[in-house]
Amino acid sequence: MRQVRRNLVRFPSHFMFELSREEYQEIIRSQNATLEQGAYSRYLPFAFTEHGLLMLSNVLKSERAISMTIRIIDVFVKMREMLANHTELYGIRR
Repeated sequence: MRQVRRNLVRFPSHFMFELSREEYQEIIRSQNATLEQGAYSRYLPFAFTEHGLLMLSNVLKSERAISMTIRIIDVFVKMREMLANHTELYGIRR
């Protein structure tokens, strides 16, 4: 994510955050990944909000990055639609 690190001003804390080492290890364990010690990046991965993904699409220009960003944004839209139709999921009554 060199482009993200080069453009940190575009990603305030409510757009993106870096996972802690503990969170990252939990993800690796939950996915049954078997990486050797030190076989992964020296940087921890980022987690993006929906708005962070929109900003990310302005930074990453490859066709694959654009395609993946569109797919992920579509997932956010579907999640929002599902929550709107099932308000009991977040404790609000209509």
